[in-house]
Amino acid sequence: MPNITKLTENYILEHPSVKDCLKKGLINYSSLSRLIASELNLNLRKNFDAVLIACRRLKRKLKNEEIYE
Repeated sequence: MPNITKLTENYILEHPSVKDCLKKGLINYSSLSRLIASELNLNLRKNFDAVLIACRRLKRKLKNEEIYE
């Protein structure tokens, strides 16, 4: 089974615009979680909560990083 947290973090870190919006608090976490699950071909029903929590935790990790616009 893939590590959902790592997959989610990698997805966000590979998409700088998503990362910046996450840091600024401009993200709808549910929509982002559905997008990530869809693009990574994850079972949405099974993995939605894990992706959602990973997004929220990553935001806390990134809050002190510089924002690129």
